[in-house]
Amino acid sequence: MNVKPQLVCVALAATLMSSTSVYSKTDIAGKYERVKPSKSEMTVARDGAEWKITLKGAGDPMPPGAAAADCEMEAVGTLKGDVLTANVVPFQGDDITVSADDLKNGAHVFVVKFDGRGAHVTGQDVSFCGSGSDLLGLYARRR
Repeated sequence: MNVKPQLVCVALAATLMSSTSVYSKTDIAGKYERVKPSKSEMTVARDGAEWKITLKGAGDPMPPGAAAADCEMEAVGTLKGDVLTANVVPFQGDDITVSADDLKNGAHVFVVKFDGRGAHVTGQDVSFCGSGSDLLGLYARRR
């Protein structure tokens, strides 16, 4: 029995899986963009031992005439595997300001999962934004 072709197939599969499923910790930094249901942007940067995400965008423009207000958030957290869990931090943005007092009640968390397609915002807290704001979805890395 010739096992070399089988070993090559297993090695190739492992290489492909690792290159498309998980970013290394240094690979996630950068700018990302979501185009649907509305345009939104996210920046991911190292913040000491943690990671900072800055998000800015809007909600679903449907139904017509009922587009959500713009929203922006800043959050800092840790990366475990391919998932970044970040707590909203006080900040002053162009459209919104969140103070330390605003953050006293409850958890204010964003969850971002990274893979070969980009960054998936799978959990959000847009409670400080206008009604209908939505930053969830796939953000593709800008080139």
